[in-house]
Amino acid sequence: MIKETLKRADRFYVIRQLQDCVDKLVFFNSLSNWLVIVLMEEKRILTCFKLWKAKTIEGYFRILDFDPYLRDDCVKDSYTEVKRDENSKYGQFIKAVQNRC
Repeated sequence: MIKETLKRADRFYVIRQLQDCVDKLVFFNSLSNWLVIVLMEEKRILTCFKLWKAKTIEGYFRILDFDPYLRDDCVKDSYTEVKRDENSKYGQFIKAVQNRC
């Protein structure tokens, strides 16, 4: 399920959590409602699960009380959506992961 979710993900988010203030990339497949969270710097998968507490990924972030914009100060958990085709470290990482699946 992890490989399938990474390959077929159509929405991507960067999250920063208060606990460690490290960028994690969320690969989300909106058809299956599965998501995978990857620790970017270590290129390590942290978790994979199906959304069931919320109907949308944004709803899930609201349940967790995440701010809807990425915070640099890490005072609170936060997230932002990123695009696969944007020219950024996030876009390049997404392409690399999906090309390997």
